[in-house]
Formats: sequence, structure tokens, C-alpha cells
Amino acid sequence: MDAVIVMLVGVLLVLPFILARLWQWVGYMTTILVGLGVWELVAYLRTGTTLSQQFGMWRREHPLAGWCVLGGFLAAMGGLLWHLLSM
Repeated sequence: MDAVIVMLVGVLLVLPFILARLWQWVGYMTTILVGLGVWELVAYLRTGTTLSQQFGMWRREHPLAGWCVLGGFLAAMGGLLWHLLSM
């Protein structure tokens, strides 16, 4: 199921830029997704768990820090959206 979610996220990150013909954004998002895929593979080969699984285990041991990390990620994505909307 995780693979289906990751594939859906990938499509949702790239498809809008394909439809808008913003090819440099397509390249940017594709680069991010390929990089994520490489690190997922490295993590799985080294530990037998994916990055998401590792984060989930860490978050359960460190709930407050986990929420801080997620909050930081949410703030970064919100900042990117704000930046794009203000251009």
C-alpha cells in the first residue's frame, strides 16, 4: 500500500506541471522523486526498512520531536506555496 501512495504522490507532484507545460518544474520534481527513490533503496538495503518506516518508529519513541519535524516540514511546504502564490 505504501508503494501505491508514493506513486500517487509522485503523479500529483509531476502531472500538474506536465499539463501546464512547465518543463523545468517537471525536471525539478522528477529530480526530487528520483533522489527520494535512491535514498529509499539505500535505506531499505542497509536497514530492511524504508525511510517512512524509520521515521514512524522514531516518531513513536520521540512523539514531541516527531511533531516538531512534521511541523517544520508543513511550514516549509506552506512557505513554498506562499512563495509561488506571491510571484
